[in-house]
Amino acid sequence: AACAREILAASQRAFARHEKGHFVNVLMNSTDTYGTLYACANVRIPGAALALLGIVAIAALIDPLMAALVVGYAPVLWLALRLPSRALAELQRDVLPVQDAWLGESKRIAENKRPINAAGAEGHFSARYRERSEAFLRMMTRYRFLEQLISSLPALLSCALAAAMMGVAAWRCLAGGAGVGQVLVAYSLAQLVQAPLTAIVQRAAQVRG
Repeated sequence: AACAREILAASQRAFARHEKGHFVNVLMNSTDTYGTLYACANVRIPGAALALLGIVAIAALIDPLMAALVVGYAPVLWLALRLPSRALAELQRDVLPVQDAWLGESKRIAENKRPINAAGAEGHFSARYRERSEAFLRMMTRYRFLEQLISSLPALLSCALAAAMMGVAAWRCLAGGAGVGQVLVAYSLAQLVQAPLTAIVQRAAQVRG
C-alpha cells in the first residue's frame, strides 16, 4: 500500500526517467508481499496459535510429559528454520533488482538490435546479457532451494517428535499406567501439532523478515 501511494504521488518527471514496466513490476511484487504479510500477521499466526494451544491442552490431559515434549519441540523447530527463513527473506528483498536488470538487458537488446549489429557490438551485449541471466538464475536456484528446505524440514523433524511421544506412550504402557491405544494417540497428536506449529514458525519468520 505504501509503495503504491509513493508511486501515485511521484511527479511526471519520475515516470519519464523510468520505464513504465518498472513501476508495474514494483507494484505487482510489493502488493503480493504486503498482502501475504498482512494475512500472516492477522489471520494465519493467531489461528495457528489457538489450534496449537488446544492440542497442547489435550496432550496435557492425556499425559503431561507429552505436552512437555511438544513445548520443548517448538524452539527446536524454530531454530532449525530460522537461518533458512532469514536467508529467504533477504532474497525476497534482493530478487527484484536482479530480475529488473535481466529483463532490462533483454529489452535493451531487442530495441537496439540494429545499432548493435551495425556497431559490431554483439559480443559485448551478449556477454552482459549472459552475466545478468546467470545472476538471476543463481538467485532463483538458491531461492527455490531455500523454499524446498523450509517446506521439508518440518516433516523430517516431526518424525523425531512422533518417535519421542510414542516412546513416552510405550513406556507408560509397559509401566501399566496407560493402554496400548495411547501409542496411537501419541502419534496422532504429533501429526496434529506439526501443521499449526510450522505455520507459526514459518509465517512469523516471514513477517519479521
